[in-house]
Amino acid sequence: MPVADSATSSPDAPEPVHGESSLDQPLTLNGVAASIDDLRALEAQARRVVESARRYLPDLPFLGDNKPPAAEKPAAPRDPQTERPAKAPVADAPQAPVIKATASDLARLFANNFDRLDSDGDGFVSEAEIDRAMASSKFKGVDALLVDVLKRHRRELQSLSNDEWGPETNGVSRADMKEFEALCRSGSKVELVQDVDKTLQRAQQSLDRATCREAFSNPANPLESIKPEAIIQGRIQDSSFLAALASLAKNNPQAVAGMIKDNGVNGSGDRTYTVTFPGDPDHPLTVTAPTDAELGRYASATKYGAWPAILEKAFGAYSGDTTVHQDALEESIRSRKAMRALNTGGVDIDFISFTNDDELDQKMWQAMLDKVPVTARISHEFGSLFGLADDRTDDAGLPCGQEYSVLAYDSKTKTVTLRNPRGYGEPVNKDGTVRDGKNDGVFTMTLDEFQKNFTEVAYGQV
Repeated sequence: MPVADSATSSPDAPEPVHGESSLDQPLTLNGVAASIDDLRALEAQARRVVESARRYLPDLPFLGDNKPPAAEKPAAPRDPQTERPAKAPVADAPQAPVIKATASDLARLFANNFDRLDSDGDGFVSEAEIDRAMASSKFKGVDALLVDVLKRHRRELQSLSNDEWGPETNGVSRADMKEFEALCRSGSKVELVQDVDKTLQRAQQSLDRATCREAFSNPANPLESIKPEAIIQGRIQDSSFLAALASLAKNNPQAVAGMIKDNGVNGSGDRTYTVTFPGDPDHPLTVTAPTDAELGRYASATKYGAWPAILEKAFGAYSGDTTVHQDALEESIRSRKAMRALNTGGVDIDFISFTNDDELDQKMWQAMLDKVPVTARISHEFGSLFGLADDRTDDAGLPCGQEYSVLAYDSKTKTVTLRNPRGYGEPVNKDGTVRDGKNDGVFTMTLDEFQKNFTEVAYGQV
């Protein structure tokens, strides 16, 4: 069974969460009273330790690394976004785009852009310089793809040549890139080269999807553009925000349209937007339009416009102080923070294990009537931390550690319509095919199936 997810808790002051008070005994940790957030923080710390150990001690065997899959579970590839072992093959995944750059082009692109990347002239492209390039509108097209690769693979690339005293931490140098070019020419299947190609492919796919860079495809009638399918999660774990946003887009698109004000182009040539979140109207934020590099890595624009990417960038600015605003969301901001921002009445979170059928039915029905965002979360399986679980639900094969939008609820038939903000990843059969025949991330479950698969529900409040 899943346990509380590994994300750290919101920095906001804790609030009572519906369902926790129904426990007969308080949670304890080593004999000391502990909250749900304490346990989440502990699991998050454990995950970071294991991930660091795997990175720096790749030859060290971990418990469960060689554990064969259960007989009843079919062999499956890794999820193309999370890279976690999949319980079933990802069916009908988005088609690969025509790649405009591959790993073999990286050295040339790096040489062409080195002088403007290395702003301090020290011979290394550092993490800070990469972040500034990510946030700059001057890097476009294939140059933006280069920046995305540097962002994703800086640690591996900067370690390729021994051109620093002590640890290789200053950044990526020309010597490092020369070594990478040699790896590309070797013809062998080098993991780093393959990973760079995957990063380029995913970023290019996102840029190809971004056919409309305006906030709304029809500025005269923004409601035509505000649809859940306009939201495609990128390669950070901010599903708590994007799932809530998609639910709001379905149930109250007027609220989404009212958050964004287009300020036009500023003196630097960048278009800016002022975003006012309904939950904090006294603190509007002004952000520049998402850059090519940001659209390649984070929420992308689509034919419906860039409004999800604009709101994600603004929520990042609202959540933390980082050069690339979206990076503030990397720590998987909890549902309560996203919900507080997106509606006026706060949030009510229920743990499904402590919620009866009638209460769940009533709250779902009321939330749809109130036109507030509703999300459902599947927490990580504890065994996945040690390679002992596939991090998919046993009943439907849904990815764990992910927040899903509740788009609709039919109280008569007791059915819930949900959407994965990644735009794919939904219930599958044992052979890996999606149950509804179309892997677009949208699926319907009975209330009983919903309770078997999901861990908690977050309801916006009026």
